[in-house]
Amino acid sequence: MKTKLQLLFLGLLGLSSISPAQSSISKWQAQPIVIDGDRADWVNIPRFFDSSSNVQYEFRNDDKNLYLIVRTTDRAAQMQMLRGGFALKLKVKTKIPTRCSITFPALKMEMPPQQFNKKGDESQILLEKTAPKPGVLPKDSVVLDGFKFSNGAISSENKDENKICFARNKETREQLIYELRVPICEIYGKDFVLEDVVTLPIQLQITINELSQNSGKQDKGGKGMRGGGGMRGGMQGGGMRGGMPGGGGMQGGPDGGGGMPGEGEMSERPQFQNNAAIARKTINDEFSLSKGK
Repeated sequence: MKTKLQLLFLGLLGLSSISPAQSSISKWQAQPIVIDGDRADWVNIPRFFDSSSNVQYEFRNDDKNLYLIVRTTDRAAQMQMLRGGFALKLKVKTKIPTRCSITFPALKMEMPPQQFNKKGDESQILLEKTAPKPGVLPKDSVVLDGFKFSNGAISSENKDENKICFARNKETREQLIYELRVPICEIYGKDFVLEDVVTLPIQLQITINELSQNSGKQDKGGKGMRGGGGMRGGMQGGGMRGGMPGGGGMQGGPDGGGGMPGEGEMSERPQFQNNAAIARKTINDEFSLSKGK
């Protein structure tokens, strides 16, 4: 009898160890989200928060599009994302797994062009009131890979409602926001049926590249990346969710008005200790599309 109980216990333990991780459900979006780098269309702050990177994020969908938002108010995280670059990867558990990625290259933090007087005298530089201010960055571009119809580089100026598009808020002193719209047909093809694809879990991975001390000068933020980054902790309706297997301990997301942990404590540039780099961060999540309210 004792042996049978031991075998039963081991069997139950084995079943629990292979049980799938809890997935999120994408919120249904009744009205299309305007992709302009302004989170006003999301009403509330992004639902999920990763404490290892100080990044918030969320996903929503309607019958045509998947919407994603990534936000941080942490100065070091902003610099790492801008100067190191980052990538969003989607993996769908179809019969043949579908893998798509959106890569945000590191931005070159260049000085705005100087304006000279009419005589061309470089000793007297004219200050143009409309010249870019510190923190106002040039237009973005991303690289798409693995999608059904759109691949290669696209600009943030692309506003075609039937194409993948994205936007970033230009003033990054207070926060950094990326909004994206991905037509669902780019993942499943033009003949997809929403009621069918909502049963297929989508794995989301956000990878923020390592930022070395020399990244700002030599643009080597994505070189020599090391493994790191814990898992995120979801905040949904004020509640806390457990991390996925292998993830670190997480905490509930901050209030939009209260700021992220460490906000106000960071200087304008990340502080390196003993020439160390800001390590690569990885956020993993899994969600399913919603088929309505």
